[in-house]
Amino acid sequence: MSKQEKWYMIKSHISKERSIYRKILSESKNGDLIGLVSEVVVPVEYSYYLKNGKKIKREKVIYPGYVFLKTNDISTLKEYIKNIDGSFGLLTTRDGEIQSISEFEINKMLKKQEEIKENINSTEQFLINENVIITDGAFSNMKASIESINEKENKVKVCVMIFGRKNILDLSLSQISRA
Repeated sequence: MSKQEKWYMIKSHISKERSIYRKILSESKNGDLIGLVSEVVVPVEYSYYLKNGKKIKREKVIYPGYVFLKTNDISTLKEYIKNIDGSFGLLTTRDGEIQSISEFEINKMLKKQEEIKENINSTEQFLINENVIITDGAFSNMKASIESINEKENKVKVCVMIFGRKNILDLSLSQISRA
């Protein structure tokens, strides 16, 4: 009878989470860890910024310094994980016992990651100073530049040039699209 799979936290150097993730994933597919690891997760969120007039997507780790691992044989993996470059080992209690994470806690963390991914599709798809086209209302088909974004109300302030003068309009996100 095999043991039940549990989630564990690997403590790591900040910014080494992805390299630990890749190392464990590659070893679990065709290395020493075949059949021992069922899942490895580094929850990330995405944000956007402008660089030289281009929109750049940035990936940011939600829980810096931690990698989540699902396995049914942690005793075999303990030394292997400790010897990975950038890893401090597994999360333990004060007594030195390896501490597992409940399924509820990990689902809560992964749900947070999914919510962040869904939010990207609304407000973060536009940036301040980005050129857009107004799609609805009296100023439809006019080019505009985003001045500010109100994420709570899903509204933006855009600047439109009319007769050579700048005019600020309050619009909802559904009234604009990319230029």
